[in-house]
Amino acid sequence: MSCRIAENAPLLSMRRDLGITPQCHSFRPHCAKSFSTPVGDGVLAAPGAAIGYCQALFGFQRNPAEHTNFVTSQLMRMDAPWRYSHELFWGYHGKWTAEQYLTAAMKPLIGLGRVPILITGLNPACHKQEIRDIIATTPPLVKGEPLLIRLLLSSKESVIAAAALTAELFERATATHSMPTWWPLFQGNLPEELWLTLKSKLGSLWQYVNIAINPFMSLACLDVVWEQITVAQIPIGLASGIKEEGMVFLEQGTKITGAGENPHYSFLAFIENIKRLRTAPTLIILGPSAPDWPEEWNVLRLQAFLPILRQGIAVLWQPLGATRLESLLKLSA
Repeated sequence: MSCRIAENAPLLSMRRDLGITPQCHSFRPHCAKSFSTPVGDGVLAAPGAAIGYCQALFGFQRNPAEHTNFVTSQLMRMDAPWRYSHELFWGYHGKWTAEQYLTAAMKPLIGLGRVPILITGLNPACHKQEIRDIIATTPPLVKGEPLLIRLLLSSKESVIAAAALTAELFERATATHSMPTWWPLFQGNLPEELWLTLKSKLGSLWQYVNIAINPFMSLACLDVVWEQITVAQIPIGLASGIKEEGMVFLEQGTKITGAGENPHYSFLAFIENIKRLRTAPTLIILGPSAPDWPEEWNVLRLQAFLPILRQGIAVLWQPLGATRLESLLKLSA
C-alpha cells in the first residue's frame, strides 16, 4: 500500500545487490506487487514507513512497554494516521540495557506496528561502544526488515568513524547474505565539505546511505546529500507556535539539529522542497516534551499540527491520486 511512498531506495538497492528477494513492507495479506509477506512474529521497520511519531513527543511513562502503549493510546485519541508507527527515543532507555529497552518498547507493536528508527544523539567517533551495544541486539523485527539508528555527525573524526561503521555493517551483510538488522541514518549540522568527505570515504557504499534532514539544513548541504535523503524530520513545539498557514515556531532552546536560538520554519515550504525527491521520504514528527509540560499540552500540540500535516501530505503524495492518498492516511502503520 505504501509503494512509492518511503520505499527507501538505498535499502532497496542494497537488497537487490545482495541478491535478496524483495518482500512486502506491510502486514496486509495480499501484496499489490505480489511480493512475499513478512516472515515471523515481529515488528516492521524502516522500509515502507510513510509516517512515524517520535516517542519523545510525550513524557516517559514508568517503563518502555507502558510508554509505547501510552503513546499509541494518545495517537488513537486524536485519530492520528499511522499511530502504530513509532520512532523510539534512546534518551528514554534509562536503567535498561539496549536489549531490554528495545525488546520491551517494541513488544506492544508486534504483529501490528513498526519502528522505523531509533533516534539517538550518539556520535560514531565518541560513542563507539554504546553504538556497538545497540547494533549487537536482536530486536523483535520481522525477518529482513532493517531498523535505522540515527547517528549524529559533528566533525571529520565522526565522518571517518561513520564511513568505517557503514563498511563494517555492509561487509557483515554480504558475508551472511542477509539484510542488516541495524543500518545507520546519518544527520548532522556539518559544513558542505564534510558531507563531501563522507561521500568520498564511502565510495560505492554511498548509494546505500540513509540521510535524515530537517527544515534547518542549508541548501548547499542538501545539494550534496539529496539523492540519499530518506527521512524528513518535522519538529513541533507547543500548540501556540503552530499556525494555520503552516508556520511552526519552536520554543527557545529547543534541541533540534541545525536550529538557532529562536527556531521557526514554514512546514508547507519544506514540503514543497522535499517533494522533488525521487521517493517521498519517511516523515517523522518529533519535538521533545519538556519535563514540566502537562501531557495535555503534548496532545494539544499534535492535535493542532495534524490538519497541517494532512495539507502537506496532500502535496507530497499528490502523484498517488486522491483515493489512494486517503487510503494511506487511514493506515495505522
